[in-house]
Amino acid sequence: MKLAIAIAAVLALNLAGSFLIKLMARVGPDPLVPFVLVGGAVLVVAGLRVFGWLLLGRHFQLSFIHPFLSLNYVLAVFLGMAAFDEPFAWNRLVGGAVITASVLMLTRSKNKREPGLSLIHI
Repeated sequence: MKLAIAIAAVLALNLAGSFLIKLMARVGPDPLVPFVLVGGAVLVVAGLRVFGWLLLGRHFQLSFIHPFLSLNYVLAVFLGMAAFDEPFAWNRLVGGAVITASVLMLTRSKNKREPGLSLIHI
């Protein structure tokens, strides 16, 4: 359960970063104050995202946790439709279903935890 919460938090940070970057592109540099505020939020979210991945990478194998990033594509389709009025497309829905099924298959992996130390000693 803790793993699911941690991965959900990192996915939410990834999606928030994408949302803020899209918002930055829409605001543009003309009104400088909103542009700078959103840009600052992007930097904060990016830092939190890196910290979250470092925590996950310390305890779990990269080949197990990294495929969860692909769920951002699925979530971004729905965020784009809800927040930016992007059009619905069946091929995106089908692609999202394939990605979700693939990630669910990967979660059944036996080797999830990082064995021993995650740092390479020279």
